[in-house]
Amino acid sequence: MKTFFTMLAGFLLISSSVFAQSLNKVEPQQFWETNIQAILNSDLDEVVSQSYFPMTTFEGDWSKKDFINSFDMLFDESILAALSDQSFRDIQAIESSPGEITYMVVIITYTEMEGETYESATILSFKKFDGEWKLYDLDMAG
Repeated sequence: MKTFFTMLAGFLLISSSVFAQSLNKVEPQQFWETNIQAILNSDLDEVVSQSYFPMTTFEGDWSKKDFINSFDMLFDESILAALSDQSFRDIQAIESSPGEITYMVVIITYTEMEGETYESATILSFKKFDGEWKLYDLDMAG
């Protein structure tokens, strides 16, 4: 009988661990299929609805209008091509404050100029507002 309970406890522990690991994969994948896919589809209305304003950017705070006016420049062909090579497994999940997770998506692009290769990064940061993932910070480097 003792062996039975030990085996049952072990089974439940393993089952709960496997379940917890599967939950950790589901949310990032759903996030990717909605938030990032909207960017890949260049769906301006959807991306705007999935964004938080004022948005913190490399140029200061942007209003919804600022973001809309810059959308095509921000998500040009090179950015979309580099982003399409990624998947939900490339999301960097960071605990930004106790109990608050930030998803960061880093998009690296390369430009050839005068025989030199230059690297630049676009960093998209998302967190939940009222239970919905929103793009709230956009940074560029390089």
